[in-house]
Amino acid sequence: MTRSLFVLLALATSGANACVIKLAYNEIAAPPYYFGDAGKTPDNPGPAIELVDLAAAKLGCKMVWQRKPLKRILRELETNDIDATLALSYSKECAATMVYPLKNGVPDAGLALWTLSYDFYVKQGSTLTWDGKGFNRKPTRVGANAGYSIIKDLADMGIAAEAAPGDVNNLGKLVSNRIEVYAGQSLFVDQLREQAAFKDIEKLTPPIIRKDYFLVFSNGFYASSGDTAQKLWKQIEETKKSHGAALDKKYQALAGNSLAIF
Repeated sequence: MTRSLFVLLALATSGANACVIKLAYNEIAAPPYYFGDAGKTPDNPGPAIELVDLAAAKLGCKMVWQRKPLKRILRELETNDIDATLALSYSKECAATMVYPLKNGVPDAGLALWTLSYDFYVKQGSTLTWDGKGFNRKPTRVGANAGYSIIKDLADMGIAAEAAPGDVNNLGKLVSNRIEVYAGQSLFVDQLREQAAFKDIEKLTPPIIRKDYFLVFSNGFYASSGDTAQKLWKQIEETKKSHGAALDKKYQALAGNSLAIF
């Protein structure tokens, strides 16, 4: 079933749009969740995009999607120039300028879009090891994705990281010895490691950290439409249950793999 048919069916049950939500997300693709680089959105944008579209339509809301650099998205959330974004992990700094789904004052993992682990990656043959608390020696240079919360997590561990945008860019730096180790999200990096260019990269264990990722709202939108925000978070979780398997099946067929997202 196509994305448009999914959404049309949802709209048929919800009536006319009662709200419009302007949501910006990263212009860099994050497969398998969403696709399209350089701000371009393909006809099959990804299961995360379709999931939110469906959930919003169930509430009678229309999503207006935009692709922007992550730093600009964070800035526009602070200034209330956009209503929402996906997908951000929780940090106290972000929570001061945007709104996460909370339960008893902490992020509600039950309303997360997805959960990912961060791992360290090195070139095969590296003598660097990781025990979950520290390295066996100080690495020469550590890379991380620009704008991602893992940079602060590493700093809290006493590990300084240099930032560059995108996994492909960072893995290229690793292959060319411009960094010695890369802290990346394993779901995405492990897919890239299947490519010939990155076949000599290996993962260190155990993971650095596991994080839940959320759809978050600007303070301005939540102040005026907090009830809509709460309903959308809950509807997304319900839509995962009702349509997640179908979305998985669709994108498995498109990608030619059996990777289950929901």
